[in-house]
Amino acid sequence: MGRVPIAEVLDLWDRAAPERGWRRALVLAGAEDWAEAASWPLGERDTRVLDFRKQLFGSRMALRQECPDCAAELETEIDLDALPGPGVIPRGTLTRGDFRVRFRVPDTALLARAERARTVEEARRLLLEGCVEEADRGGEWVDAGALPEDVVKALGDAIDEADPRANLELSFRCASCGETFDVAFDAAGCVWAELDVWARRRLEEVHALAAAYGWSEREILSLSEWRRQAYLELVRQ
Repeated sequence: MGRVPIAEVLDLWDRAAPERGWRRALVLAGAEDWAEAASWPLGERDTRVLDFRKQLFGSRMALRQECPDCAAELETEIDLDALPGPGVIPRGTLTRGDFRVRFRVPDTALLARAERARTVEEARRLLLEGCVEEADRGGEWVDAGALPEDVVKALGDAIDEADPRANLELSFRCASCGETFDVAFDAAGCVWAELDVWARRRLEEVHALAAAYGWSEREILSLSEWRRQAYLELVRQ
């Protein structure tokens, strides 16, 4: 546990618990003004989430993943400080053949709109239109939806390069069957899973000490880690 007061972490856990998806990610990123935070590039948002995680638990993160071929459970550890980025270039220009595309990297607000789409095709269209600010072919304006597939693919690559933490993938190799595969790294999802386990353990400690001594939650959480654990050992004897 880092230097963040336990009570503050539990308050954040309490705020994040009822949320889902991008809303929970913004809470973990420390968002105060949601309208402003929704405009953060995804890599910036996830960097804030991971910085919060490092304050709590350090830069080493253990991950578990099921092998898609044999269903074996795999374990690995990553160093958050070694991840690509975190620099973000919010806007850029792609030139491919006769096409020139001015683009911006996606943010949470754009993803939220795409999530409300009724079909995959509609979601893809919304994302493309949201990222393309202006496109032309030989100086003649081109609608985002009319861009050829090779330009759209190149645009995706350019966005990944401009915001390297927005679409991170981790590579796994199964020791049981030898299968190798990549998995998208959901920063907020992984951090929430850790935080939820940690918070529930702290609440169990508060429950045990409150039942034994009649102390309030605030009094228990104000104890140092060592003193709290010493009291818990006495209670469990």
